[in-house]
Amino acid sequence: MPNVLGEPFDRASEIVRIDKVISTRTFMANDVIGFVYTRQDGKTFLGTRTPQYTSPASAAQLNAVLASTHSQDVKETAFPPQTRLGVKTSGPSFLGVRVPTAAWQPLAIRIEPCVSWPSGATLPDPT
Repeated sequence: MPNVLGEPFDRASEIVRIDKVISTRTFMANDVIGFVYTRQDGKTFLGTRTPQYTSPASAAQLNAVLASTHSQDVKETAFPPQTRLGVKTSGPSFLGVRVPTAAWQPLAIRIEPCVSWPSGATLPDPT
């Protein structure tokens, strides 16, 4: 970290914080189901976990979070498949979201800090 998430490749699109999305559902309690990436410009993105680390149950819960909190400019309400019949689909791995604190309980999640860029520290040149 930091790394650029999406275009344009400038300091505003660099990731400055990563938070864990943790399930609070009974059968998946404390399971990390995804990550929220915050860019320098304040936009937040929900990221998928790689398939080998995602159970069908947590994938369904992560898609429920996305369906409820996706940004207006994001048409997807579920993560598209990364592969179809073994062929890469080039589907996005990160989709824009706004996850208000009031949504945590109905979605059975909590969000915990994972890592962040020190405030006031200069970001490296993304190019």
